[in-house]
Amino acid sequence: EARLRKVEAELERLAARRSEIDELIADPAFYTDTYRDSRPGLLAEHGELGKAHEALEDEWLLIQEELEAIEET
Repeated sequence: EARLRKVEAELERLAARRSEIDELIADPAFYTDTYRDSRPGLLAEHGELGKAHEALEDEWLLIQEELEAIEET
């Protein structure tokens, strides 16, 4: 269960950061010169956060299945 809590906390952290970047991307100012230098890095981070979130969701499901199997025995 400790592993599950750790994964859940990390999922929340990643979702919060991705939400921050989503807000930036939705702002028309993001596409101005103000963000010219940081835009590529933020877009790359957004993509990496999505991949990491997906991997953690897979891990979360695996842990859930393991816990359910233990509870059934």
